[in-house]
Amino acid sequence: MAKLKHLLSKYLIKIIPIEETYFIKTQIPDIKLNKDIVLLNYGSLSPFTNGDAVFYKDKKNLYMWFTKNKIDSKKIYIPEGFLVYKTHKKQNNSIIIKNIQKNNQGIVIIRDGVLIAQFCKRNLENEYIELLKKEYSLTNPEIIRADNSQEYEVNIDDILKFSHSLNINMQSIITKTYEELKVPAIILLLLVNIFNISIYEYTNSMVSKKKTELRTIEQLNEKIKKQFGTLEKKSGFFKEFMNSELKYPNLYIILSAITSSVLKNKGKITLYRQSGNLIDMWVVSNSPSSIVNSLMSTGYFSSVDVISIAQFLDDRTKEVGHLELRMKAINYDR
Repeated sequence: MAKLKHLLSKYLIKIIPIEETYFIKTQIPDIKLNKDIVLLNYGSLSPFTNGDAVFYKDKKNLYMWFTKNKIDSKKIYIPEGFLVYKTHKKQNNSIIIKNIQKNNQGIVIIRDGVLIAQFCKRNLENEYIELLKKEYSLTNPEIIRADNSQEYEVNIDDILKFSHSLNINMQSIITKTYEELKVPAIILLLLVNIFNISIYEYTNSMVSKKKTELRTIEQLNEKIKKQFGTLEKKSGFFKEFMNSELKYPNLYIILSAITSSVLKNKGKITLYRQSGNLIDMWVVSNSPSSIVNSLMSTGYFSSVDVISIAQFLDDRTKEVGHLELRMKAINYDR
């Protein structure tokens, strides 16, 4: 959009400075006008001998700017006074002062949001500003000192406003714009194509390089996959061996857990027999049930069953317990 505005400003639009125009506003009926009719009816009001005119109208008023020089039919001319008014029209009542030269100021007057006057004045003084307030019936107007470095915003509505009011040969505008933009456009297209070709070559080069890297990685992965396959076979063999041959905790661990539980409860083992994961055991203790609880808390047994309990004949304070223990199988798959 910024490039489009730049092109429009350069090739299609020309802003006429305030000092090169003479402004008139008058009430007219809501009728269609062209430049010939405007010049015929109002051309005598122009202070310029060999000038021209631009204008636009709304439903009530005709706004005319007589120009000091002839205008080019291949461009759209927009008065600076109109752009100053458009910039500040939100201030319903205002006097805008813009320095043109050292002792010359351009003045734009807005009343109730409508442009009512535009002219130039030398050696502007405060007394003259007071006279303007009275002349144009302005109550407490805002006095605005316009910035000379300000760039005016020209939009499509502005272009249509002044292009429709002028007898512009739109075909000549299109032809001129096309001719002036043709060479830059061709150069731009060539640069874009060169850039696209460069990107294409770079992309192909990167794709080729990545394919080579991918093949190298795939070859390395094949070797790693083979090693993993061998390791998985070995792992499977050892798991199967442990599940079949080392299914239960070794004898040392089991005996250590049993003797610790018995001694902790001040008992002793009178008989011990083992077959597979089943242990048949007789104990003498003050409380064989306490030994059962201790054995279960070790975590090595899936069950500890009390087959029988009887009074110990040699010591009436103790009991003889017949216990049956089943060892837990070790899960090597976790």
